[in-house]
Amino acid sequence: MCAAAGFTLDWQTQNGAGPSTPAGRRYIESPNNGWRYLLFVRETRDQAFLACGPVVIASRDDVTGQQPMNITWTLTEPLTAHAFRAFSVIREM
Repeated sequence: MCAAAGFTLDWQTQNGAGPSTPAGRRYIESPNNGWRYLLFVRETRDQAFLACGPVVIASRDDVTGQQPMNITWTLTEPLTAHAFRAFSVIREM
């Protein structure tokens, strides 16, 4: 059983990454530039990371700010039901 596709994650880059810097361009221009990004999460420092899968910037509107940039990543594959319950902000449902 899987959670709904299109799960998003709000993330902020390091302060030095901006839309006109090499690091910022890597994010904005992915995956057309050959860069791919994967999401790994864990509930506590004592646990192993869980690989959730590839994430993409679905729209140019998903990147805001200068330095740092705010990016909304979208998972390309749905989370498993277990991962969705563990990491979703609506997990209390």
